[in-house]
Amino acid sequence: MKKTNAVAAALALSLVGAMGVATPALAETNGVEMYRLYNKYTSEHFYTSSPVEKSHLCGVGWTYEGVGWIAPSSGDPVYRLYNPYTSDHHYTQSKAEYDELQKDGWSGEGIKWYSGGDVPVYRQYNPYARTGSHNYTCSSFERDSLVKAGWSNEGVGWDAVAVGHPVTDSIMGSTTVSVDRMVAHYNKTVAAKGAAYPADVYAQYGAPDITTFCTILTQQANSEGIRAEVLYAQVMLETGYLQFGGQVEPHQCNFGGLGATDDGAHGATFPDVATGLLAQAQHLKVYASADPLNNPCVDPRFNNAVEAFGRGSAPCVSDLGDGKWATDPKYASKLLNIMNAL
Repeated sequence: MKKTNAVAAALALSLVGAMGVATPALAETNGVEMYRLYNKYTSEHFYTSSPVEKSHLCGVGWTYEGVGWIAPSSGDPVYRLYNPYTSDHHYTQSKAEYDELQKDGWSGEGIKWYSGGDVPVYRQYNPYARTGSHNYTCSSFERDSLVKAGWSNEGVGWDAVAVGHPVTDSIMGSTTVSVDRMVAHYNKTVAAKGAAYPADVYAQYGAPDITTFCTILTQQANSEGIRAEVLYAQVMLETGYLQFGGQVEPHQCNFGGLGATDDGAHGATFPDVATGLLAQAQHLKVYASADPLNNPCVDPRFNNAVEAFGRGSAPCVSDLGDGKWATDPKYASKLLNIMNAL
């Protein structure tokens, strides 16, 4: 994403706040999940209970960081304000502070969630930051780390009924699984199926063995900022661990079914394993991020996906399925099962 998009993201965010929010997601604790997002250009963390607001911001370049905490469905109100001059947000339980900041030019966005429960949400302040000057977290480790880095500890901002959980299924991010682990998982799985890596096919397309295949996969995923474990899981799910058997043929080097349709279309064909894997990584990036591609586009379905879904509509594996990439409503859980087995 170009740096100028940060301004657009901030403006879009103010519009979302003005429009109000959708019904928040209720957590298993009968509380409300509070989503945490981060803008790498302004260094601001943003907090919302609205799935619509979360998805919109991911689509304009914000990074989803998971559920920060579980708020009660009622209790003491927490107010949100927006500064149109700095594109920053502020959160407070003080109605007096809320009213006073509006006199100073801030836009009041009303009550956005409630405080209550036994879990403290700590507040830290960065005296050197123009935007993103406050951070809120249930983690005492995060709080203490920021204080060591020069932030001020401002105590407890409000209370929650339960701690949240960070993103574990984000599509974008750093790879955490080694090639060796992928290879071991693949060999164990295909052996259980009484099958083997199709070396006779892929030797002529640049991957004579599974180690080479997974090495290329990791390189291509990382080149677009995609977590390699996500790409690995999707390749194996889509191809039946490279055994295929559906519309797409092994020689097409199309490991994500790009262009294959329910009416029998075989989909795209790529010249080698590396190109096919890069195309799939780029297609995942349509759903996962608003950032530009890092390589020349080799995904023939890239623009089609952008027109259909926009950018960043599915930042997490759990967002896939039900029409996004696949129609299978259990598509995400199948991918996560493979990832969890690595």
